[in-house]
Amino acid sequence: MGNAGRNGGEYYTPRPLIRAIVKVAHPKLGERIYDGAVGSAGFLCEAYDYLTANNPKRTTAQDRALQERTFYGNPNGGEEVTHRTPAVIMKEIAALDAESAEVLRNIRTLL
Repeated sequence: MGNAGRNGGEYYTPRPLIRAIVKVAHPKLGERIYDGAVGSAGFLCEAYDYLTANNPKRTTAQDRALQERTFYGNPNGGEEVTHRTPAVIMKEIAALDAESAEVLRNIRTLL
């Protein structure tokens, strides 16, 4: 991670590393993507670029979903996230809807 240099103590993740993480995560159309420490929104932007590049024949409905129901984040630089346990964060995300809760239950079995 590199120091942003402008806001004393805040860090950013370099774009090449973000691209690698997004590639490994392999997001798919229809999934929700959450960044708990949005900052510059690099993860969300790279995830959007990945989804559009890997799905060139999207429907209008898929484009609408990308714009309105795919990307979520905490714009407070992660300050609030660092004071929460992973279990609390997962409960908050699960509140989005039943589908998210099912995904989180599957993730918990892997942890």
